[in-house]
Amino acid sequence: MKNLLNFTLILSLVVLSGCATTNGPSVDGNPQYAFQVVSTTTTRGLARDVWVDGNTAYIADDQYGVTIWDVSDLKHPVMIDSIQTITGAKEVGYSAETNLLFVMVAGNVVAYNLTDKSLQIQHGNGAINAFRFKVLQPDTLLLIEVEPDNDACQLMVSYKEPLSFPQWPYDYHSAYTPAYGRLNSLELDSNYVYFAHSQHGVSIIQYNYADIGPTFNATVLGRIDTPGSAQDLALSRDRNYVFVADNQTGLQVVDISNKNAPRIVGSVQPPNVNDAIRVRAIGDTAIFVEQYRGIYAINCDVPTSPHYFGTFACNDPQGIFIRESDKTIFLTDLDQGLIILKFRVNL
Repeated sequence: MKNLLNFTLILSLVVLSGCATTNGPSVDGNPQYAFQVVSTTTTRGLARDVWVDGNTAYIADDQYGVTIWDVSDLKHPVMIDSIQTITGAKEVGYSAETNLLFVMVAGNVVAYNLTDKSLQIQHGNGAINAFRFKVLQPDTLLLIEVEPDNDACQLMVSYKEPLSFPQWPYDYHSAYTPAYGRLNSLELDSNYVYFAHSQHGVSIIQYNYADIGPTFNATVLGRIDTPGSAQDLALSRDRNYVFVADNQTGLQVVDISNKNAPRIVGSVQPPNVNDAIRVRAIGDTAIFVEQYRGIYAINCDVPTSPHYFGTFACNDPQGIFIRESDKTIFLTDLDQGLIILKFRVNL
């Protein structure tokens, strides 16, 4: 009887071990699976977004502001600091060039200098849904905000002393207001901005600025409708395609090599996907977040024939950051906090 119990225990452990690593279908017949869980760490609040710089992770932790974590040991992240924001933190980004931590709070964008945690930037009208920033030159910062309630995008450039932005009276300003539709998210590349444009798909604008004089403007180039409701997008490795999280229709692949005439060339909708809300790219693989089911990996090596090959299940995923140097995925989940995964696919 004792031997039978020992055999049953061993068999149970083997089965449980197999379940722990089987997070999705095999990759091209390989018994290894796309995602391997490294650690799951409860955060102080509701983990809504994450940004990673080196071995430091910044988590938009809702009512607890931004919590800062040492992730040098991926198995054991350690909270090392925090910044209490003026209200709940929803989205976060960090600029190493300026040492500014950007946070979206209550429809506004604020930025803190991490040296002394002083508030350096505060802008918005309570309606901002997404933002991106880019240091154009050592003394030039571009901040782009999306205001879906007003169906508008604000582009602002600030010229300051090198690596110092003590105030935020922007020098140049331009607005892009589409004729219709809700702007949900955006992506920057060179002098182009790509918008996830809800029920109207993807829009592309070109922005121009000059070092001297009030020359800063935005020009609408092309637009392509998608079958679903475009929520987010990410650029391919060669910058000729954008991967679109298209809500109820999964992932759309859009050819943007001709900025004036973008076109859909591929799509894939894994089983049970109804709410694709975010997407990031690693190489030519798109990884998108399904709001209630987890994340999905889509191979887009051949853009016209994308295929689904892996998934990781969690109940309430929110933000995702991919550290491409070591294929590490940082995922925030309202229930579980910070989930760290390894992407076990050769790119």
